Amino acid sequence: CKATNNSGVEAAMEWMLSHMGDADFHTPYVEEEEAATAQPAGGASRFSPDADIIAQIVAMGFEENGAKKACKATNNSGVEAAMEWMLSHMGDADFHTPYVEEEEAATAQPAGGASRFSPDADIIAQIVAMGFEENGAKKACKATNNS
Repeated sequence: CKATNNSGVEAAMEWMLSHMGDADFHTPYVEEEEAATAQPAGGASRFSPDADIIAQIVAMGFEENGAKKACKATNNSGVEAAMEWMLSHMGDADFHTPYVEEEEAATAQPAGGASRFSPDADIIAQIVAMGFEENGAKKACKATNNS
């Protein structure tokens, strides 16, 4: 195996093992272009983090961006669930990056005309061969940028 593929598989596996308990782990992987053009079912509004949950978390001394990401990850299911998510994801590489509203993310273009992300088929094949689901492997590739 190529060294780059091995590191990609290792990074993806590490991500998968630490995120298997996430509420959205088993939801289908959606390509960025599909996600950008997809409309919520039944005309439902786009997700918005719960301001009360954010306020309570910020009052405890945590940063607002992390609180918003926790609300998104737990689908606004409460302060306790959001805090659990935050405490288990504070070490994530993107934890401190600014939270981006879905509408902004859907209309944002990659900088410098770069192409959209595409999961590495070799990494996915190796992970699936280990007995994991393809959707999880694709999400892991995206989360680790195929590294």
